[in-house]
Amino acid sequence: MLRVAILESEEMVKNILFILGDILKDEDWTFQYFAKLSQFVKAQQQKEYQILILQDKFDTQRIAGTFIQPYPERVVIFTTLEEKRYEHEVGNFERILYIDRRRLRHELQRIDPFVRNLLANQEEYFFSYNHISVPLKISDIYYIEKDNKNLVYHTKRGEFSERKSIKDAEKYFEKYHFLRIHSSFLVNLQYVTRFETESVFLQKIELPFARARRPEVIAKVRDFTKHT
Repeated sequence: MLRVAILESEEMVKNILFILGDILKDEDWTFQYFAKLSQFVKAQQQKEYQILILQDKFDTQRIAGTFIQPYPERVVIFTTLEEKRYEHEVGNFERILYIDRRRLRHELQRIDPFVRNLLANQEEYFFSYNHISVPLKISDIYYIEKDNKNLVYHTKRGEFSERKSIKDAEKYFEKYHFLRIHSSFLVNLQYVTRFETESVFLQKIELPFARARRPEVIAKVRDFTKHT
């Protein structure tokens, strides 16, 4: 279930919901309207909101520490009248977006592919463990490592393994923007922070990439991280 939280005027909320109804007609989603920021802060302690839409007057460092930074998987959309904010190229993994509040339909349709791209990683992957299917949120996976005939999933929840080929994993996770950087590693590009001559960094995690793959790795990493 996709949950959307909105902090806006009542008139804007009606317009936003009317447009979202068309854009998300094939999705299972719900929304909640908040008249005050304090109401949302309290509500988010009980529920997970994947999308937050609000006025740019809330775009401050103090507020970011409350409902953006602690929720790295949330897409935050600010409505604004400042051209310098919404007139820029949207990156594949850019989760803080700005839209022109005067052209809501056009703007929400413009960012729709990128929002869906981010939310795709919220899906679950079911891996086999002791003949039992166990769900693992794809966005929780930092990287996948080949270990003999098994795969090890390095995640926020710890390490999990299953008997599977890295070739099959590469094919399956490609649509979720995992990149094969080495014969033994698939990385989630959402977590790539930088790369050096022979290494890719996922925050503090350093992984090697094959020299033969270097041009492709550099090009794709730059493409997916240039706006994050």
